[in-house]
Amino acid sequence: MKITMNNGDLREQLEQDNAELARSNRELEEFAYVASHDLKSPLLIVQGFLELLDNTKRDQLDDDARMYIDAALRGAGRMEQLIDDLLIYSRVGRNDHNREWVDLGALAAEVVGDSEPAIQEAGATVLIGPLPSVLGNATLLRQLFDNLISNAVKFRRTDVVPMVEVIAESRMGEWRLSVTDNGIGIPREHRESVFTMFSRLAQSVDRPGSGIGLAICHRVVQAHGGRMWVEDGTYGGARICLTLPA
Repeated sequence: MKITMNNGDLREQLEQDNAELARSNRELEEFAYVASHDLKSPLLIVQGFLELLDNTKRDQLDDDARMYIDAALRGAGRMEQLIDDLLIYSRVGRNDHNREWVDLGALAAEVVGDSEPAIQEAGATVLIGPLPSVLGNATLLRQLFDNLISNAVKFRRTDVVPMVEVIAESRMGEWRLSVTDNGIGIPREHRESVFTMFSRLAQSVDRPGSGIGLAICHRVVQAHGGRMWVEDGTYGGARICLTLPA
């Protein structure tokens, strides 16, 4: 027996599906927030005792024991970074309703200023073109620029001077922004998966990070009603593109 649905039934079903998806997303955000928040406390206790052992007993330990402590401290540090990134990711949906006019040029300049030690260490040049003001959440947009610029510097090649350029242009009632680098690039077959949680490319496994940075960026852009994608950068690098409402 064939069952057909009229437009009203289809619309009602679609509304129900959307409501269910929204509820599921809220539950996922809540779980990520609670889980990551509750994990932070015992991790800090573990880190504290490891550091206490390292500071007070290191001279009494043999080389193997000191190596084990160092490895444990590095692992705890990576876990702390992962938990912090999960907290940021879970908070995007909680904070995106606080909107104001944000000067992206001033915001990007602040991010570059805060990142100056890492930029100087890499010998990188970061160029910020004229950027617009948009209606959005300043905290989330700062997180967006911080991740994009730091990634562009971090995933550099060793055989070229790192160059990063941030520009914007107005197109059909929206702003299109891009962060372009001349780094290791993102292969075409991975240009969608890099926006998923814990995505780590083979050529970047030796770089620090949790694989959540671009997922956070994607979530921030979506919360502002925009889109995000990857294009070819300069000399094999990557260009991360995104749109924000004008």
